[in-house]
Amino acid sequence: MTTGTKVPRGTQVPSGAASVLLERGGTYAVTPRNGLTVGAYGSGQNPRINSQAVNGRGNIRYDNVDVPSVSGGGSGAGGPITVTNSRLGGTAISINTTGVFNTGPPWTVACNYIGTPGLGANSDSCILMLSPNSTVAGNKISGCGGGLPYGTHGVYAKAENVRIAGNTVSNIRNGQAFSIRMRGALVEYNRYDGTGYGAAIDWYGQGPASHAGGTIEIRNNDFTMIPMWLDPTDAACSQAGCGGNTMNWKIHHNRLRPRSGSAGRPAVTGGVKPGVVSRWEITDNDMAGFGSASSPNPRPSSLVESRNKF
Repeated sequence: MTTGTKVPRGTQVPSGAASVLLERGGTYAVTPRNGLTVGAYGSGQNPRINSQAVNGRGNIRYDNVDVPSVSGGGSGAGGPITVTNSRLGGTAISINTTGVFNTGPPWTVACNYIGTPGLGANSDSCILMLSPNSTVAGNKISGCGGGLPYGTHGVYAKAENVRIAGNTVSNIRNGQAFSIRMRGALVEYNRYDGTGYGAAIDWYGQGPASHAGGTIEIRNNDFTMIPMWLDPTDAACSQAGCGGNTMNWKIHHNRLRPRSGSAGRPAVTGGVKPGVVSRWEITDNDMAGFGSASSPNPRPSSLVESRNKF
């Protein structure tokens, strides 16, 4: 981002400007509004802004800033939200896209440092992605969760058609690097070193029955992990008529290594919702150290395991 009204350190952000460039090294109060773009100029540390609650506004972009958290609030009726090249901490959650799962405009969260010391402790998940058709790509995510009585996550994808690509994740203290809850997710080219709790991917089917079926694809990742858990039916689901695991799974071309204590176990556990037609394809993975590809119970109607290396 190279154009916009320049705002020197020690001055206030103008209320009417659609695009602002904040001088690096400064601290600013920014009020979200429709069509706002916030960037940086000069040398030194990223400009620091206050936590942002877009609350239904849209067509907003944050680029090259330090911000504790960005949240959507409400259902988010505005246009796309973009957060790039920035550092986030998160007094609770760094990115919290809306208040209602599978609603709101698409978000792009790309090339950020998430879990940055000094910008607030991540006591919960780092990214809570509740907006469908969103992208989480190229981020470095670390230090999510801790001390809570429930699982926390690097990326908590509670919406349809979320692409999670090229992220590097470490130290997820009480849950999973990636927790998938609805159909259409694509998880590719990510790295997780197994630090923290040690789960790379878990599935809990929290979409309504009307959203059952569809495909989840996990490909070209490098994970050190305890076995993936694909929950047959999520007993904790609060949505009436939860779909459970009715998905078709494509798990291929990944490098999967067992975390301490998981050697010799199946790499994928769990199962599918009983009585549904589903297909698991677990192919062309390097699973050295695991004992087998999977042990589903209940089993899918079709299970293909081939060309996996142990």
